[in-house]
Amino acid sequence: MEDENKTPVYDLDDDTLSLVEVCLNCMISLSEVQMNDEDRENLQLIADELANRFNIATTVIAQETTVDGETIYRPKGGVFGDLDDEPEEK
Repeated sequence: MEDENKTPVYDLDDDTLSLVEVCLNCMISLSEVQMNDEDRENLQLIADELANRFNIATTVIAQETTVDGETIYRPKGGVFGDLDDEPEEK
């Protein structure tokens, strides 16, 4: 008997998968401009749940600004998972 509480995962053809990925990226971008923290978090939760249901890997991006004012985006934890992204205690 199949577990009724198990979240279903759907397989998509490559073209549909690309469209869903674009939509999820738009949803995350839209979440970043929300004035209300709860609205921002809700959009991100919805995007994460959709990604899970369509078996799409997610990556959390960290943003850093150098002393020269350059903005750098990288995966949280570093490309190789070797960076500590927790704020330093002072």
